[in-house]
Amino acid sequence: MNGGYRPLFDVVCLHGYFGGQPCAPLRMRPTPACRRLLDRYRLAWCEVPGGVQVSYPSIDPLVPLSAFNESEPFTFAVENSDPALLSYTDIDPALPAVTAAGAHCFDNRAGAAGGLLHPPGAPFGGGRADAAGAWGLVAIHARSPQGTGDGAYPIGADGTPQQRHYRIVLAERRCIWRYHVIGSARGQAAPAGELVVVRRKAGGAAVVFRPLGQMATVDGRMATVFESEQPLPLLAVPDRSLAFCFRPDGPHGTDVALPYASPATLAADPRAGQGLRADLYFFV
Repeated sequence: MNGGYRPLFDVVCLHGYFGGQPCAPLRMRPTPACRRLLDRYRLAWCEVPGGVQVSYPSIDPLVPLSAFNESEPFTFAVENSDPALLSYTDIDPALPAVTAAGAHCFDNRAGAAGGLLHPPGAPFGGGRADAAGAWGLVAIHARSPQGTGDGAYPIGADGTPQQRHYRIVLAERRCIWRYHVIGSARGQAAPAGELVVVRRKAGGAAVVFRPLGQMATVDGRMATVFESEQPLPLLAVPDRSLAFCFRPDGPHGTDVALPYASPATLAADPRAGQGLRADLYFFV
């Protein structure tokens, strides 16, 4: 930042669906109370991908950070532009905080290592709050209390700025994938063949699909169905190290590339309670 400003802290939400990069649908903005607090100490803020950054003037004799003595945290409303966000996010459907009304709460006093604003692996464990329709609410308590460690705070007990990087980490949803391979003509028998997994890079766990036999689709066509034996991830950019192909029976069969699962292919899986699976329909 220009004008002699230095970063004080930033908050960014990362998401496994986007390859561990910033979560594109989320943006953060100061609440009205936070804007007043920022102005009081001549702090600047700007949006960054998936979050927000707050900076302080490196030399400011009028309002030094050593004078910071506020009990209220910096609060940021988290806005979500994608109603389908939770469909590709790993969540515990039994956790009340996921389905209850209000905004998801994130706080730098969660005590997690590495600047996490929530317990490791449990981003939705911080409860809910009323935040005027926001998807989430981030609270950054700025100054370390006397007698406690400074690790979680951007301003030490002695008033010294110490740059902090705070993170919300959302994991991608993993679910069972089910391919329905359908003949292109009505009345045609279900295509005979096998599903082949092509791994273009060495290493990684084996991915196995088992045949489920033939099933009728909603329009009466017959499909040959294959289902993954383990949950596979949903990714905005598919993992090109893996490819899935249908290999027809017969000496002249040519491998046909199959599509990757996406949030649009999700459907309720009655075997998994409130869980989901990906149903993919493909004509050959």
